[in-house]
Amino acid sequence: MPNEEYPLLATAVAAGLFHPNCTHRTHLYIEGLSRPYGKTEDPEGYEREQKLRVAERGVQHWRNRKAVAMTSQDKLKATAKLKEWRGRRDDLLGVTPKPKKVTSGKELRKIIQGRYGSGGEGQSEEAKQHVAEYLSYALQDSKEFDKIVRAQFGDISEKEWATYSPAQKGLWRKRTCSRLVHQWAQTSGDANEVSIALQLSAMDEFNLTEANFSHLDANALRGARENLLPRYWKGYRAFLRAQYDATQGLLKRNKVEAVEVFRGWKTKKNIGGEISSMSPFGQFVKGEVELQPMSAFSSSMIEAKSFATKGTSGNIRIVSKVIVPRERILSCPRTGFGCLEEEEMVILGEPTRAESVVAELGANPYGIRDSLNNMVKEVGWK
Repeated sequence: MPNEEYPLLATAVAAGLFHPNCTHRTHLYIEGLSRPYGKTEDPEGYEREQKLRVAERGVQHWRNRKAVAMTSQDKLKATAKLKEWRGRRDDLLGVTPKPKKVTSGKELRKIIQGRYGSGGEGQSEEAKQHVAEYLSYALQDSKEFDKIVRAQFGDISEKEWATYSPAQKGLWRKRTCSRLVHQWAQTSGDANEVSIALQLSAMDEFNLTEANFSHLDANALRGARENLLPRYWKGYRAFLRAQYDATQGLLKRNKVEAVEVFRGWKTKKNIGGEISSMSPFGQFVKGEVELQPMSAFSSSMIEAKSFATKGTSGNIRIVSKVIVPRERILSCPRTGFGCLEEEEMVILGEPTRAESVVAELGANPYGIRDSLNNMVKEVGWK
């Protein structure tokens, strides 16, 4: 019978016992024989447990969203969120993520150049033809890309396009892919409306909300938005997605998880970051660098340094080294944008942690080329 010392279990339940996530349990208790439990409260452990449950629900939610994603953009967003929630869960569990294997130097060069090597013009042209053929095949069912194709060659009407044979359509697609890849080789932005339209399309297709395009020409930016994107936005996105899919397949086959790449900069202002040390030749800087939606890097430090020393624009010359996960690599010379001779890889841009060497024109008596040469030797870059 219940009494004041031993109330009914139902009374405790009515007062809140066995609420959701409650950790209390029931046991038989015989006075004089059973040992009573001591104090078992653990407020900190309880709070950590609740946060872990929230993180696990977040992981499950975005795993489900990824599984039912209808568009590539939705899938990309769900993948990013799933990674974020898994990180929160692993932090609470004390799990240390496995470091990615970084591919660099000769090994990376062999992958991105393949059998074409870095040789003469004939090899480079063969690589370009291969890329155009592959992309045209990958885009053969994209009506949105065909709008770009038809506009490239006299604005062919849809009715007339329907009369073309598959071989004719394939030829025009191949030529269009070749033109767009060549356009990237000429300029990745600046004041060219097509290049800027591709940059903006990449920002949308890959959800690059933190990419920087403030340096692009304002008139060309407006022209791209008003003249090209209303008609060709989906076609440009399909073209970029075809490159990304081909690149990811190539890197996965070669077991690439992350890459070490370099970029040469010419600018009128410093890139920011924290000065880690000084040298008679310049500064060593660590910190985030802002990138446009698609930014060119090279597997070769020598190529990056060469770019930084050429020309007269910009009194500050920089060579940066970054580690980039495979998922942020859009293309290479075997899959789309990218110069074979320059060992180029195109990276999907967002603020990226970098190590940089910085030299300024006139800041010392050694000259830009000698300053950068000496600094990269000091940090051991090859």
